[in-house]
Amino acid sequence: RAGGASGADSGAQAGQAEAGAPEPGDPGGGDVRPVAPIQWTPRSTLLFRDTLGRWLEADPLTATVTPLSAFLTGAVNLTPSPDGSQVLFSKGNRLYVARWDGSEPQLVGENVEAYWDESGQLVVTRRPPETANPNGPAPTP
Repeated sequence: RAGGASGADSGAQAGQAEAGAPEPGDPGGGDVRPVAPIQWTPRSTLLFRDTLGRWLEADPLTATVTPLSAFLTGAVNLTPSPDGSQVLFSKGNRLYVARWDGSEPQLVGENVEAYWDESGQLVVTRRPPETANPNGPAPTP
């Protein structure tokens, strides 16, 4: 859609006009509206999901909003590593780890849970069977 200035920032609150503006690297451009929760990252930026399910990083000092990898679209429980170099996230019952921007995703496992420990190591555990499959208990091998 060809953009114009008509009403683009008329309802914007202070500090949100630039963050809502389409960025050159933002596929589809359009209105970027954050969906809670918005979280601080170890890189002193903000991480949030927009109304289209895309994950974005915002730099509060420059008001620059950068879309992360399209692979992250629809991902939940996005958790940055303590040093900010990687992210942990879920898609369905699959758990992934990727570089900070969502590139180079690697499957950690299915029906597992994980967290970053204080030293930045990923700790992975099996999910209890009753929570592993939302359609009922996992079949016995």
